[in-house]
Amino acid sequence: MLDFLYAAQVHMWHTSLTPNKMMHLKAGLKEIQNSRITVRFGTGFTGCEIAYTAAKHLQRYWKENFGIIIPIALVVICEKDKDVQTWLTQHFHLTGDGPQCFHREMAEMSRCRAYCVIKAKPVLVKRMDIWLGGFVCIDKSRLNPHRGKHTDSVQNESGGQTQATCDMAKACLGVLKPDGAVLENVDGMMLKTKGNPKSDADHVDDSLRGHGFCIQHYLHDAERGGSLADRLRCWWNMLLVSKGGNMKRLQLWHSLVAEIQATPPSWTQVFGPRFELFTEFHKCNGAGQEETAKSDPQFRQSHIDLFRLNGLDYPPLYNLLPQAWQDATSGMYQRERELSFLIEHLEPYHSMVTFNCRVPQILAGAFAECPENSGSI
Repeated sequence: MLDFLYAAQVHMWHTSLTPNKMMHLKAGLKEIQNSRITVRFGTGFTGCEIAYTAAKHLQRYWKENFGIIIPIALVVICEKDKDVQTWLTQHFHLTGDGPQCFHREMAEMSRCRAYCVIKAKPVLVKRMDIWLGGFVCIDKSRLNPHRGKHTDSVQNESGGQTQATCDMAKACLGVLKPDGAVLENVDGMMLKTKGNPKSDADHVDDSLRGHGFCIQHYLHDAERGGSLADRLRCWWNMLLVSKGGNMKRLQLWHSLVAEIQATPPSWTQVFGPRFELFTEFHKCNGAGQEETAKSDPQFRQSHIDLFRLNGLDYPPLYNLLPQAWQDATSGMYQRERELSFLIEHLEPYHSMVTFNCRVPQILAGAFAECPENSGSI
């Protein structure tokens, strides 16, 4: 499906460890090694690629670093019609019975337990940890019960796009009951018109939050589909703030192990020899300042040129980064963590560098076969 993934990483650890704290961390690591957890998440068919990628990375990371096999239950909500079958065939090069063929393929390749929900009838599973989905209300989508009315949505909060989004999301979230949800927005959903202070996305937020859901958005250009690394970053942001029991343990265990580890992984080994840029930022006088830059000499100049081409100074001082990048990292500086950034591969259709922050180290590793697991729903 995908040959490789270039994604940014954030590596976090405490700068000092006392003997007592180290003993506590070692005890925590022992608990990790002797335990098993299950991560459950659902997705609409627009999120299949992210779900597949995230599942493989999560399993691979814990298996290679800690010898732990994490059972993953994947629930995919789609509809058995020609539109969906065409989409799956184009993106995953599958033939056959559309969704069914796709889910068999996913189950085989990712070593996950995969479940398909035909026509949005969810399977009976336990409480979900997270739900990921896009706004499925495009003109040609058969999932849109209000198809044909979407053009008036920005002027009328009861327009087809808003109604269909709310209906679909509430139906999925209400049955699967996740702790959090990520909704992908196309740019049109964010439009506001004169006399209407709220966009479609605002109305969707109000509706879902009114049902007690924690929502996070990722905005992308509808014509370009968005960067896969950006979409993964958004997914993991929500994963880390999930209040579910599994997520609490996963977050705690990852934090403990990150504190014990003394050496970050080799970026060249992780991402291949195409490029390497590893920069450590330290808190200094209220602003992050580059202290070291470890780069493969063969590629160092190309990264410097890439920054300058986009009007950015190199090394990139934290207080000079675009505001969006500062906002993405401010929480970690407040927790007095070290940050290590790895710039993502510049995708052909992107005109500027994307600095992806807050992607946990669990995304480390190239694509490889994931271990078999025997996790159950």
